[in-house]
Amino acid sequence: MARPVRKFKVGHIYIFTWMDHMDHPETWSQLSDINMDEVTKITTIGKCIGSSNDYLTVAGTWEIDSDDPVYSQVFKCLTSNIIESKEIKF
Repeated sequence: MARPVRKFKVGHIYIFTWMDHMDHPETWSQLSDINMDEVTKITTIGKCIGSSNDYLTVAGTWEIDSDDPVYSQVFKCLTSNIIESKEIKF
């Protein structure tokens, strides 16, 4: 089931929960040993530095008051994997 894409605003700070991709750690497994229902949910907080229909790009830390800011801990997440999100206001 497809989730609606949320429009994130560049420069705003968000907390969002998303479904991570994962693999089964065993090299060889019987089908009955693989949990098909297992989901890994992760919560991330960051400043939106880029947004499209496919991806949300956030930074965990950033330089303030710069014409060409420096970002760190940059993370790109598929918007289709985002389960919920909320803007954090300061």
